[in-house]
Amino acid sequence: MNRILIFLAIICSGFGCFQERIEIDNNKDENKKLVITGWINSLAEPQFVNVSRTVNYLGAIGIDQVSGALVTLTDESESYALTERAAGVYHLPETW
Repeated sequence: MNRILIFLAIICSGFGCFQERIEIDNNKDENKKLVITGWINSLAEPQFVNVSRTVNYLGAIGIDQVSGALVTLTDESESYALTERAAGVYHLPETW
């Protein structure tokens, strides 16, 4: 019985340690990724989400904001559509 348990433990630990390394060259403009950051809390202040793309960190380019996105937040009971107040900056409704 102990041999079976040891064998199963070795098999299970072998399957749990597979990893695949992903190489991303951040110096190429064609490797742009979407970046979503936000500030959502229960304080009485504007709640917002920023939507942008990554940029070449060695270049002299500012943040690449994404305009015209459809941004929604969903909780257990409701969905909230955010409105764009500036390029790439989406705010929750005041009444949320």
